[in-house]
Amino acid sequence: MRLMSNRPAITLLLAAVLLATAVTPALAQPPLVTSGQLIEEHKKWDGKTITYQGEAIGDILRRGDSAWINVNDDAYASRNIEEGGKPSGYNSGQSVWLPISLVRPVEFLGDYDTRGDVISVTGTFHAAWPEHGGDMAIEASTLEVVRRGGPIEHPLDVTKLAAAIVLLVSGAALYFANKKAELLRT
Repeated sequence: MRLMSNRPAITLLLAAVLLATAVTPALAQPPLVTSGQLIEEHKKWDGKTITYQGEAIGDILRRGDSAWINVNDDAYASRNIEEGGKPSGYNSGQSVWLPISLVRPVEFLGDYDTRGDVISVTGTFHAAWPEHGGDMAIEASTLEVVRRGGPIEHPLDVTKLAAAIVLLVSGAALYFANKKAELLRT
């Protein structure tokens, strides 16, 4: 009978344990941070495990069993100007050092003709990493491809082409008119 009188307390305790169990993994996830946060609050994040996401750009620099990869998280990482994005700020990103095996899933690296894969890396942030000359970098322990990149089309801007032709013809006409005037003066 006494067990029945404690039923609400036992139910409440069980609910609290289940809630704590469900919430704990979510709290254990490293925070998703931006390059702006890492630069502006480098002391806060130094030595902490973080998650960072952006477009893989440039080249993969292989160094033995490890590699460097640059990851941009600026406004252009999600939509470049040719895709309708608006000019917004400057180029920003982070260097990431990781085991070569982690970088293998990366297929596309961003450049003028290619949109890089959007990747998410988790690892330790180093504000001034002595092992790598004091550079700011992320020492990644995981890498996930969030979105595949691919070729970027560069449509021909007919208005700019027409303006270039008009300017070229006008410049040539002025040049030859000037040469003709010089010949007539002599």
